[in-house]
Amino acid sequence: MTRITEQPSAHRHLEKKSIEEITAAINNEDKIVALAIEKALPQLN
Repeated sequence: MTRITEQPSAHRHLEKKSIEEITAAINNEDKIVALAIEKALPQLN
């Protein structure tokens, strides 16, 4: 398992983005987390 903490942010210049762009980016990040957990579940049982 590769540990990937403290990586540079993929989200630069948030102050220039609309609320819609920011919330879409947050939602996409949340999907990544859920998929990673789903993939790891067999190893946790």
